[in-house]
Amino acid sequence: MSTHETSKPGYLPPLIICGMPRSGTDFHADMIGHHPSAAISTEINNDVIKSAYELYQTLDIYTRKRPKRRHMLEHFDITVFGLWITTSFTPKNPADIIQRVYSETLLYGNKTPESEKYFEFYHQVFNPKPKFLYCLRNGFDMIESRLNMTWRKLPLSNIVSRYKNSVSKAEAILKDHPENILISQVDRVGESLEERTQFAQKIFSFAGLEVEEEIKQFILSWNVRNSRDKVKNQPEKKLLSPRQRKKLEKDKGFMAIQERYGYL
Repeated sequence: MSTHETSKPGYLPPLIICGMPRSGTDFHADMIGHHPSAAISTEINNDVIKSAYELYQTLDIYTRKRPKRRHMLEHFDITVFGLWITTSFTPKNPADIIQRVYSETLLYGNKTPESEKYFEFYHQVFNPKPKFLYCLRNGFDMIESRLNMTWRKLPLSNIVSRYKNSVSKAEAILKDHPENILISQVDRVGESLEERTQFAQKIFSFAGLEVEEEIKQFILSWNVRNSRDKVKNQPEKKLLSPRQRKKLEKDKGFMAIQERYGYL
C-alpha cells in the first residue's frame, strides 16, 4: 500500500473528475484544464490501472524479501500519473501535455465518467488522498442526452440503473469521506458572470487553486447543452417518449434523486 508523500513541491491531491456520461464531466475538465497550474488527462480504462496494480502487488512480494530495496507499491502513484498522461497523447495535444508535465503544474487529474466506482482503489494508491469531483445533472436531461449518443449505446433500463448506482456511490463517499468529494450540479452554473464565478470558485477551492481570469471567460462562453460536437451536430435530437418518461416517473429511486437535488 502506498503511504509516502509525493516529493513534488506544491503538489496538490490528484483530482478525479467523475459522474455519469453527459453530466458535465467534459465541462468541468475543460474548465479546470484552462488553469495554468492544472493538467487534466482524458478518459482511461480504470480496469487497466487496477490490473497493473495487481501485477505490482505480485512483484512487490519479491522486492520485500530483498533488504534495502524499496517496495514497488510505494511508487505506484507515479505509474498512475504516467498512464493518465500517456492516454492524453493525441495528434491535437501532445506538445501541450508535454509542456504541462514539465511546467509548474501543481494539480494533476483525470476525467473519466463513473470513476467513482474506483474510489477505494484510488484512495489506497494515492497519498495525499485524491479528490473526486462528482458531476451531477438532472436525470431526465442526462438520460435524454445519453440516448442521443451515437456511440456506446445502452438501453434505457441500463442507463437508469447505472445512474442510480452512480449517485448512490457518490453519496456514500460523501457520507464517509466528505473532505474527498464535491458533488457539482452542472445545471446550476447560472447565467451571469457573478453566478458562474461563484460556481467556479467552489470547484477551484475544492481542488486547491484560485480562479484565474481566463477561467471566468471560459465559463461565461460555455453552453451546458453543447459540450460535445458529436451530440450538438446531430440533425435531429431525440426526445424522451411519453412512455419512457412515464417509466422514469414510476421509478421511486430515480425520482428520489431528482427530489433530493432540486430537479422536481
